[in-house]
Order: sequence, then structure tokens, then C-alpha cells
Amino acid sequence: MSNWSLVELGEVAQVKGGKRLPKGMSLQEKNNGSPYLRIVDWLDGYFDTSKLMYVPDAARAQISRYTVSTGDVFISIAGTVGRISLIPAELDGAFLTENDAKISVDSDLVLPQFIKFALSSPQGQEEISSLTVGSTQPKLALQSIKSIRIPLPPLVEQRAIAEVLGALDDKIAANSKLVETLTSTFSAHWKTLGSSPTAKNVTVESLLGEMIGGDWGTAEATESSPNEVYCIRGADIADLQQAGLGKMPRRFLKTKSLERRQLEDGDLVVEMSGGSPTQSTGRTVLELMSFSTV
Repeated sequence: MSNWSLVELGEVAQVKGGKRLPKGMSLQEKNNGSPYLRIVDWLDGYFDTSKLMYVPDAARAQISRYTVSTGDVFISIAGTVGRISLIPAELDGAFLTENDAKISVDSDLVLPQFIKFALSSPQGQEEISSLTVGSTQPKLALQSIKSIRIPLPPLVEQRAIAEVLGALDDKIAANSKLVETLTSTFSAHWKTLGSSPTAKNVTVESLLGEMIGGDWGTAEATESSPNEVYCIRGADIADLQQAGLGKMPRRFLKTKSLERRQLEDGDLVVEMSGGSPTQSTGRTVLELMSFSTV
């Protein structure tokens, strides 16, 4: 890695933001060939095109400069910050919302696939998080994106890295689509059973072995709370659902509390409070490793 360098993103790429619709105009469901990319269309590293909204014909000329091209790197910059994806060929020419930005690379220096993986990595996400401002409505400025530092190997090494990680990404995307299909099938069967005269209604509580609330513990170790643990918050569930770790804080619990709340494989964690306009309360995650809940 002696021939790798550390550069700022602005040295090898251009960063441009999106644009909201002109005042008084609204998106439409009818497909007129002008999709409008929003963060809600982003799903685990790729775009779900099944629920796209479209720019009305009357608005296209006014926001014509705010489109993406195949190979641009998409990044969300407001609200849910740091979601990364490559723009696929099927979305070439799509319009970009003001809450997102596009990164167009200098192909003589860097591959867009490599930028995508660099920004999606834990180190890249940490850089993005450090540059994000605001708590109620987090935002990442375009100038801040340009200052993100990334390691830059020669193109031949970038290509090799992109090929390996790209194959894994394709597999993950295929699995995510499969999960989405199975979820839709399950929901359809559930609705059918709900209207069946022979269906038997049971409560979730009757199916549980044990249900217990969490414990936030203390910020520092004390004589009574000496056990350092990760604590799952509602804000971490989205990342946990995607097999990530989120940004769980380290807290300190009493021994008895830890013994009762230590998660085991197969436990379900349910968000009981919090939520936001874009994140509903009640999200769940299936635990495949041991943590302490909050």
C-alpha cells in the first residue's frame, strides 16, 4: 500500500446538489420518464424503482440542471445522512431532490465504484458523521463532502477491489429484493387470514417466553454499575436490520440488570418510543449476537 495516497474527494470528483420542485408543483405517480430520486427510494444500497415518483412535465425545464448520470455516486445529505449508491443505467437522467447530492468522478483518477465503497466503509461513514451538523435535522454541506478524505490506490488496484466488493454487493442486493418479496407475500397472506372466518386470533404476548424493557445504565463505571456494554437505541435499529452495528453507545449496567437483559440469539428487539417523521416507532430487529438493550 506504499503507492496509495490520501486525498480529499474534491480533488478527484465534482459534487453537486439536487433541487426541489418549483413552488406550487407536486410529484406525480404516472411514469412520464422523469423519475425524481428521494432517500425513501434508497433500499440497502440500491434504488427501489417500484414506488418512484415523477417530475411533472411543466417542471422539468426549471430543474433540468439537477439530474444524475449512470455511474454518478448518490449520497443523502439531509435528515438521513450518508446513504450511498451508484446510479444505475435505468436511472440515467433522473432528477435529484434537494436532500441528496451526486458525486461525478474524474475517471482518469478514480473509479465511481471505488468511491462508493470508500464512502460506504466504516471509515467513510465516520468521516461523513464527523462533518454532519444539526441534531433535529442533520445536514451535510456540499463543501464538506468535498473535504472528505479517502485512500486512493492506483486504478488497477481500484478495479480489483471494486470487482470483489461489487460481486458481494450484487449478492446483498439480490437477497434484499428476495426479503422484500417474501415480506410482501407474508403481508398478503396475513390480510387474507384476517378476513377468514376460520382464522384464530392470538395475542403476541401469548407467544412470548419473556418480555422485558431495557436499561440505559450510566455513562461512567461505578461500584454498583461496573459492566460495560453496547446499548441498542431506536436510532440503531435501521443499521442493525442491514447487519451493521449502528452507532450504539457504550454504557455501564448493574450486574443483575445485565444478567436479565443480555440478549441471546433469536431475541427480538422492539422500538417502544422515539421515532420521527421518517422513522416510525415499533421497528424490530432479530438479534444474532449478544448485546444489552436500552
